[in-house]
Order: sequence, then structure tokens, then C-alpha cells
Amino acid sequence: TPIHGGDSDVCAGCGQRVGGGDGREAFGALGKLWHVGCFKCAGCERAISADSFIPHEGKAYHPQCHLEAFGTRCAGCQRPIDGPCLVVEGKKYHAACFTCAECGCSLKGGYAIAPISGKPFCAAHIKEAKKREAGRAAPAFELAVEDAVAKEMAAARIGGASGGGDAPTKYGGLDRGDRDRPTIDYKTGEELWIETGTNRKYRLAAHGGQ
Repeated sequence: TPIHGGDSDVCAGCGQRVGGGDGREAFGALGKLWHVGCFKCAGCERAISADSFIPHEGKAYHPQCHLEAFGTRCAGCQRPIDGPCLVVEGKKYHAACFTCAECGCSLKGGYAIAPISGKPFCAAHIKEAKKREAGRAAPAFELAVEDAVAKEMAAARIGGASGGGDAPTKYGGLDRGDRDRPTIDYKTGEELWIETGTNRKYRLAAHGGQ
């Protein structure tokens, strides 16, 4: 309801007095007084009426602006969800947005989730999607394989050395002890050494040197 304030009342929007004979109407909202036209949406900064705003942390928003700023977003189109939705694998979708990430077909008949991206795919495209994602993960997989092989080789060499488990490993005429560790090149199968401290890989020359 519009009010006319006294001489000591000030509009929270423009800082001018409310009342005082200027004829400007005012109203109360968010615990403050505002001239009509000075009460604005924090999202779009356009004027908003006293009976059509949503309060949020001391600010006023148009319903649509509030939805854009704070609403749950569809995992498919990234637009806000207003109304019923689908919940799949903990993610929310507009009904029309739950489609194959590859071809865009409807997934009402069934779907599969790619293990890394978490995107849904139809039966015709899930295998290819998994192959692509596995390819992107190959470098990390390669490092894991190298580390596992290196540990196995080191354990085998130390266990087989003469003089007990603390004896240094003899390889290529060099006494390497526990300084550098062996590994296997994931692509070629060639045995290499990893230099302690720098992680630089090198192979042994025929004479036993690096």
C-alpha cells in the first residue's frame, strides 16, 4: 500500500525525503521506505512493484531474475529449471533436454552414462564415447602402469641379489643401488631407467653407461 512519509523518512533508493509535499508515492519493503520507481530488481536493475518481488539476502528480484541467478540449472542445456524435471544419476534435466550427448536423440528408451564426463548416451554411441574418454585418460594410465612395473622389477631384483635384501642391484656394469629405478616404456616395451631427483628417463648404452 502506498504511503506518504514524514519529513524524517528517506527513500532507500534515491536518498531523498519521502513526503514533504512533492506528491511522490512511497511504500515499505525489505524493512525500508522506497519511492515508487526507486525500488529496483537487483538482477536487471529495472523498477519492481511491492507485490511482485522475491527477497533474497536483503535484495529484491523479479521472479524470473531470481530464477536465473539462483535456480537449479538443467544438466543438459544449463538453463534454469522452473517446474517438473527429470533426475538422472543425481543430475536434473528438463524433460526435453535428456538426450544423447552425441546424436541428440531421446533417451526415453534407455541410456548409459559415460564414466568420465558423466554425460548420457544412447546405445548406438556409448561404446564410442567410452573409447574417446579412455583415450584422454591414457597418459594417467601410462604413468600408473610404469609405476607398478617399476615397483615389481625393483622388488624382484633386490630379492634376487646376493648378500641379502639390502644388496645393491648390478645392471650393465654399474652399481646403481637404490638411486635410479627401472621402468618399461609403455609404447615400445623397452626397459628404461628413471633418474632419482629429476625423473629423467634414460637407456643404458652398450658399454653400460647412460
